[in-house]
Amino acid sequence: MDDGPAPAGAVFESYAAYIANAAAQVPVTRAIYGGFNYLYRNRQLLQDQQADPRNKRPPPPVPARVKRFKFQPKQEEEEEEFNEEDDGAYSESQSSSSSGTSFIDSRAQEMKEKGWIPFFPSTTGDVVTWGKGRDGQRGGVKLGDSDRPFTLASLSNRGVTDIACGLNFTIARTSNGYCYSWGSSPYALGLGAVAQQPTPRRIEALADVNVRKIAAGDNFVAVLTDTGRVFTWGEGSSGQLGHGDNASNTHPRAVQSLSKVQIVDIFCGPDFMFAVSNFDAVYAWGNAELGQLGLTNFHATECVPKPVDCLLGLGIKQIACGKTHAAAIAAGGLYRWGQLELKPGIHVTNRLPEKYDALPEIISTDRKVVSVACGDNHVLILIDNGDVFALGSNEHGQLGFSASERFSSSASRVVLESSCSAIFARHNYSVAVSSAGEVFEWGARGTGFSRTSHVAPHVVAGMNSLRVRSISGGLGHTAAIVSKLSQVGGDFAALLRSGSLHDIILASADGHKFQAHSVVVASRSDKLRQLVSAVQGDGSALPELPLKVDSEEVMKLLLQFLYSDYVQSSNTPVETWTKLKDVASLYGLERLEAMCVAFTQPELASSDMRRMHYAPPPSLEIDMRRLINNSAFSDTTFRVLEEDGSAPTIPAHRCILTARSPYFKMMFESGMSEAQRGMVVDISDTSAVVFLAIMEYLYSSTISLDPEYVVDLFVASHKYRISALKQQCEVFVS
Repeated sequence: MDDGPAPAGAVFESYAAYIANAAAQVPVTRAIYGGFNYLYRNRQLLQDQQADPRNKRPPPPVPARVKRFKFQPKQEEEEEEFNEEDDGAYSESQSSSSSGTSFIDSRAQEMKEKGWIPFFPSTTGDVVTWGKGRDGQRGGVKLGDSDRPFTLASLSNRGVTDIACGLNFTIARTSNGYCYSWGSSPYALGLGAVAQQPTPRRIEALADVNVRKIAAGDNFVAVLTDTGRVFTWGEGSSGQLGHGDNASNTHPRAVQSLSKVQIVDIFCGPDFMFAVSNFDAVYAWGNAELGQLGLTNFHATECVPKPVDCLLGLGIKQIACGKTHAAAIAAGGLYRWGQLELKPGIHVTNRLPEKYDALPEIISTDRKVVSVACGDNHVLILIDNGDVFALGSNEHGQLGFSASERFSSSASRVVLESSCSAIFARHNYSVAVSSAGEVFEWGARGTGFSRTSHVAPHVVAGMNSLRVRSISGGLGHTAAIVSKLSQVGGDFAALLRSGSLHDIILASADGHKFQAHSVVVASRSDKLRQLVSAVQGDGSALPELPLKVDSEEVMKLLLQFLYSDYVQSSNTPVETWTKLKDVASLYGLERLEAMCVAFTQPELASSDMRRMHYAPPPSLEIDMRRLINNSAFSDTTFRVLEEDGSAPTIPAHRCILTARSPYFKMMFESGMSEAQRGMVVDISDTSAVVFLAIMEYLYSSTISLDPEYVVDLFVASHKYRISALKQQCEVFVS
C-alpha cells in the first residue's frame, strides 16, 4: 500500500549534500536541482498504473513507495491551437457517443469484457508535413521550409483518412466526412475569399455533404460524396471544374452533367481530371491540348465531362495524372496516353490509351502492377513484389538513376533498400514508402532557392516511429497520413530493417529466408516460443526455423507485426490477408488475426458502432516487459558492482538494447570484448536499482522507480544516451 511521499525535512536533510555533489558532476543547471527539492516536497506522486494481468513474472525488485511513470518524449507544439469544437473524430484506444449505449450492442459489450478495442483498417491517422512551408502549406503559423516532418496537432485524433496537395495548399478529410484546408491559393481553399490559411480550417461549404474522397490539381479541388456526387472548386481556366465554362470558383459546386451518374472514384491532374462510374465508364474534362484526356475527338479544353470510350469496360482501378500525360491500371494491365516529354524536343505521344508492355519482369512472371504515379514528365510503377520502376525525364534525378542519364524511354528498376508498398510522384520528385514504413524521396522538390534535390533515393529522417498510411505532395511540400508506433515498436521496426545481431533464420515454404531475433519472435506467443526454443543450438551455427508461411509477402507482413504490433496495409490484396490470418491463427497471434479479418472486409463508418471491428490492444511492450531481468534467450549479462561489495547480475538481450540505445548499439556492434555473445559486462558507476530502471525503460518505455532516484536516473540516462528518458527526468524535477 502506498504510504505517500517522505516528509519534506527528511528529504532535504538526506539529499542536500548528494544533490550538491551531483550538480558538480553532471551538466545540469542548479535550478533543476532546486526544482527537484521543491517538487519532492510539494508535488503529489503520479497514480500507479494497474498491474497487467498478462504479466506472469513479478516486476523487477524496486524500493518501497514505487510509482510507475509513462515517460514519453516531448512533442513539438504548433504555434496556434485549433479552436474548433471536436468533430467526433475516432481514436483507436477510445470512442464516445452522445447517445450513450444506444450504439453499442451485445457484441460490443462482449468485446469490451474481453479487453478488445475498436479497430479500423482504413487509412485513419494523424498528418505530418515537411518541405516548403512559407505559404502555410505545412499547416503551422510560423513554419518555414524544413525537411523535418512536423505533426499537425490541430488534426491529431480527428481520424484523418484522406489527404491531397495542390501547388501550395493541402486538403484533408476526416473519417466523418469533414474536410479541412490550409496553405495558399486564390481559389482552391474552399473558404470563400480567403486566399491564405496558415492552419487547418474546416470547409463549411461542405457541411451538408459526407465527403468520401478528395483529390487536388495544381489550383483546384474535387471531392466525391457518399452519394456519388462530384463537387469541384478552384481555378477553372482550362475547364477543369467541369461546370461548362472557364470560370474560377471559390466555393464547392456540384458537377451537374454527372448528376445522374453514380461516380465511385475521382483523379486529378494539374488542370484536368477523371471520374469513374459504377458501370466502369470513365469521364474526363479540363485541358486536352496534348491528348492527356484520352479522348477520340476533343477541343483544346473540355469544360464538361466527356466519356473516354477507349477505357470503357476495362475495369479501371487507378488513374495517375502528370503534366500532359496519364496512366491507368486496369484489369488487363497498365495503360498510358498523352505526351511525355523525355527531354526538350523529345516526346513520347499517345493520343489514345495504349497498353504498356515494356516491363520484362511482369511479362516473364505472374507479377502485377499494383500502383502507378505520374510526375510532370516521369512515371513510377509499383509491382506486387514491392519493386519500383521508373521512366521518363531524369533531368532533376526524379527517376532515381545516375545524373548522367538524362532520361529513360523504358521502365528501369529503382534501387531501393527495401521493397515498397506505396509510391507517389508530383512535378519533378518521387516518393516511395517501404513495406517496413520508411519513406524514400528523390528528385527536386520546390523551385528556385527553396528547391531541395536528391539524385539518389534517401530516407526521410524522423519517420521511424510512424506508419505511413497515405502520402501526397505539392510543388515544394509533402504531406502524409501516419499512425504512431510505440517507442519500442518504432525502434524494433528499425532493428528488423537493419538485421543487426540477428541470431535466427526464418524460412517460408517458398524458399525465402529472413533474418530475425530469437528473443523478439519467441516473446510474441507461446507457440512461437516453443518453436524457437526447439531449434536453439549451442550457438556455433545460426539456427533455421521453417514456418508454415507460403509466400515472401506473407512472411514480410508477419515480421512487421512481430516487431511492431502493426502491418503496412497499402495495396495488399485480400487473398494475402486471408493467408496471413491463417498464419496468425496457427501461431496464436490473436491481435494479428483480428486485424486480418478487418482488412478483408469493407471499410466501416466511424459512427457505425454496431458493425465496428475489434482487436486485442497492442501487446509488444507488455511482451518485452516480461523479458526484463529474465534469462530466457539472454545473450549477455551485466554485473553491477555495488558500494557494499555485492555484485548482482542482470541478464539482458543485446538486440533489444542495441535497438533502443546508441550507447549499447556502439558497445555491441563494435569489436570490443563486451560485444561477444555471452560476455559478462561490469557496471561500476550505477546502482542495481537504477540500472534495472534503465533496463525497464529500454524494454518497455515505462519506469517503476521511487522519485528519490530521479537524479541518479538522469545521470544514467545521460551516460547511456537515452535522450527521451533524460528529457523526462528534466521535466519531472523542474
